[in-house]
Amino acid sequence: MRDCGRGRAGYWLWLSLFFCSSLLSIHTNVHALQGVALTDTPEWVERYPAVLPEPVPVEEAIGGEYYLLVDQQTRAVDTLQNFFHYAVVALNTQGVESVAQISVTYDPTYEHLQLHDIYVHRNGQLLDRLHSADIKLMQRESELDAQIYDGRITANIILSDVRVGDVIEYSYSIIGQNPVYQNIFADRLELQWSVPVFQQYFRLIRPKDKPLNTLPVNTSLALEKRELGDFIEYRLTQQKISALTRESETPGWYNPYPRIYLSELQSWQQVAEWARPHYQLPAELSPGIKDLHNQIMQASDSSEASVVKALHYVQSEVRYLGIEIGVSSHVPSPPEATFNRRFGDCKDKTMLLLALLKLQGIEAYPALVHSRYRHTIANYLPTPNAFNHVIVYAKVNNKGYWLDPTLLYQLGSLHSLYQPDYGMALILREGEQTLTAFETKPHAKKEVKERIDLSGGVGEPATYRIETQYFGKDAEDFRAYLALSGKQKIQQEYINYYSKFYPSIQPLSPLMINNENADFIVTEEFYVIPDYWRSDEETNRTETYFYSNALYPYVIKPKIIRRSAPLGLAYPVDVKQSIEVLLPFAWQVETDEYNNDNRFFLYSDRVSYDNASNTLLLDYQYKSKVSFIPPDNLSEYLDFIKQIDKRLDYYIYHQYEQEGITPAITVDQQSWSGKWHLIIIAALTLVFAAFTYAGIEYSYDRKLRSHLYVVSFIKFMTLTVCTFNLYCLYWYWANRRILMGDKGYARALLMVLLLPVTLPFLYYSAFCARHHKYPFYGLMLGTGFFVLLTSFWWLPAPWNMTALLAGVCLLPLVKQVNSYVRFFESNARNDHEWRARHVLLTVVSCFAIIYQLATYLSFMPSSEVIAGDQLWKKDLKFMHRNGLLRSDEKLLYFYSDGLFSFQEDGNAVTNQRVLSYWRDDLTQQLNVETAGFNDIINIDVDRQLLKDNTIITVTRTDGSQFILFVSQKGRKDQFFTQKLLTLWEGERQTSL
Repeated sequence: MRDCGRGRAGYWLWLSLFFCSSLLSIHTNVHALQGVALTDTPEWVERYPAVLPEPVPVEEAIGGEYYLLVDQQTRAVDTLQNFFHYAVVALNTQGVESVAQISVTYDPTYEHLQLHDIYVHRNGQLLDRLHSADIKLMQRESELDAQIYDGRITANIILSDVRVGDVIEYSYSIIGQNPVYQNIFADRLELQWSVPVFQQYFRLIRPKDKPLNTLPVNTSLALEKRELGDFIEYRLTQQKISALTRESETPGWYNPYPRIYLSELQSWQQVAEWARPHYQLPAELSPGIKDLHNQIMQASDSSEASVVKALHYVQSEVRYLGIEIGVSSHVPSPPEATFNRRFGDCKDKTMLLLALLKLQGIEAYPALVHSRYRHTIANYLPTPNAFNHVIVYAKVNNKGYWLDPTLLYQLGSLHSLYQPDYGMALILREGEQTLTAFETKPHAKKEVKERIDLSGGVGEPATYRIETQYFGKDAEDFRAYLALSGKQKIQQEYINYYSKFYPSIQPLSPLMINNENADFIVTEEFYVIPDYWRSDEETNRTETYFYSNALYPYVIKPKIIRRSAPLGLAYPVDVKQSIEVLLPFAWQVETDEYNNDNRFFLYSDRVSYDNASNTLLLDYQYKSKVSFIPPDNLSEYLDFIKQIDKRLDYYIYHQYEQEGITPAITVDQQSWSGKWHLIIIAALTLVFAAFTYAGIEYSYDRKLRSHLYVVSFIKFMTLTVCTFNLYCLYWYWANRRILMGDKGYARALLMVLLLPVTLPFLYYSAFCARHHKYPFYGLMLGTGFFVLLTSFWWLPAPWNMTALLAGVCLLPLVKQVNSYVRFFESNARNDHEWRARHVLLTVVSCFAIIYQLATYLSFMPSSEVIAGDQLWKKDLKFMHRNGLLRSDEKLLYFYSDGLFSFQEDGNAVTNQRVLSYWRDDLTQQLNVETAGFNDIINIDVDRQLLKDNTIITVTRTDGSQFILFVSQKGRKDQFFTQKLLTLWEGERQTSL
């Protein structure tokens, strides 16, 4: 039975032999080719024209070609005849390479090929290429990778002089049917493909006395039916069929394509009655098989043990190889032939196992299954083509077992053997009327025990021991891995894997493998890691991580989140990982235990500490419950994955200056980035309390205040800088009587508000009134004040901070007021003193100025886009550690919307890709979205003029999207977007 095999040892030998045979292709006169003839189109066929749409939907085409016509017509009367008619247009050079070569596959043992015509449509001309075509017959054996040799031949037709814009139209017929089907008609009509099609025609002619069952799947289309004398004609026509791309990471049984199943059979019982005669054991088995049976029985102490030994013999002593030519595609070889030649496919091995079980008196039957579509075959019409594999169903001590003689390395007891869940099976026993559901619980389990010895001290090398136990399916898979790769290669692959986490890791001894127990297999690994501890100069501490990497493959997010197809999961999976860490001294560890038992999987972790031995204990477990996630449940599943993702790893650290106990804190426990709102509330509370006290103090001071305001130079300049020059206005207003004389209140207020503009003239007037030697000196000081004050708007950061020094130009006036008041108001001296409100204002303002300088120097997130080389080393180190920036990448432009740290948020464009990351406020999980320029199909830039941010939407080739927000301040967002678009367009041109 085709497709039932798996790769086996000796594959490369057979591949070499058959590859060489494929090169011995036949190239001679077409009439001499095996099973090939040139004929006219059969009279019963209706010809449909190939229509070229105007315009051709080039944007929908895939691979440089566009199918204009897909026409299939079948005459199921006596001899089966299938007529195929195609037309395809070449849109570019790649399309020419594809359409200039036509391949047709058939089985020469019961089919022959008729070529009717091959035309090239070019500029209104019809060019006949059938007789000038180069036709070769090649025996490719497309299923050789599954150790199946079916003898099918491919007619490879090579056309010359094909150009861009040509339409290739060709038709052929395949006559004949595998006699094993006994003229049973069954077919599947495909209605959509991974490439677009402009027109599709289907036509079927059958005798009226043979009714046909049809079953549409994923479509509302139905066959039209009409009578033609003694025949029934079925038709279907559709146009403008779009391409359908199957989403990634779907279960193998999932098929999203619309189709219609056709079958003349009414029930699965009819299928069983068709197949059962092929699996009849001979009345008398050969002496060799009987001798093998006696040896098995002598070495077995129970019926279960004898069944396992018989199964193990067929699995390991009879290699897998399928010679499925003609009826052998469905009819097995006799058990004696398989026993003598020591090879066979699933059918042959099943028959040999059935023979051995018959001698043991075990009730056993062949069972037809489909290794890919599994349980979904129950939703389709009964047909012999519903299966591609056969196994054994046996009843041992009144308990049913599914046994697959094609599997390898099944050394355990009968109840522990792993059997893939094929969902549904048709058991070939007398009277069987329907499919039987699998009643099996696939067994697989892996336990990883790690011991990390850090007792040598902080910063010293660590010894690393790993013991892994494999059970059930995991044990079988590892035995196959060992047989294929060998122990030395496996150890090297292990070292390469651990090097991702510990670059300096070195093996202490060879890999040890204990395969003595049939139910499980154990491996032991021993390593030394010189640089296990990592030094962080920014935080002055040494830290190390412990990874639950045995669970990594099972808790990852799918590549496509927005999906309409189910998500396939690894199943069965039962993984436990324990990490025992011997610490150099007492460590403060907060114990923790977590359990997440949902309908998709079971996850648990536990953190504990043994004070007596200074040992940290970490335990993790993941156990799958389902093999796939329906699209409607994907959001719920991803929520559970997010919950456990941040709990997978653990780390501890040691401060350089500390000699005693150092707490071990996880990333989530020591992070304050999600608690800034609490810090801000507390700070505002303190500021409110302080200003309340300052207000009370100010009310008391007013009783002692003079109507004139005298301050020292230091106090004047300090408060001027801390209030961003607003203190100048206050001081000027307080001394308006001296500076402006007796003017109206409103007029005085207006002049104070317009101080930056009026000051030069006030200065000049004041100097003239007092007969100053250089009156224009005052005009220059006033003008300097105006220039310095307005520099905030016309100087670039951080030089615009010089505006804070504008108060220097007022110092002559301050001196003049102080000199005048000193002779008339003795109480005015109290204004020289510092009050609590002044200190508070200074402290708060200093924080604001420092924060502003920090953003200007890129020590903290800026409000505008910055160049990549402006980031500090600590921030680049953060991006490298978290995989945001690769070692070979150059950061070009960057923008962060974070408040205090670049670790909160970031958007960047590098010389290789674009990325965006942000930390979740609740979970503190770092979310990352990234795309290489060759993985992007569209970039949309929305520069909203009424908002502060430019929104960039990046669409990947798989249809998923993510968004970047870039500040428009200083129009530097244009640098970011222009560089992004330039690099993307350059990558597109290179790929084209």
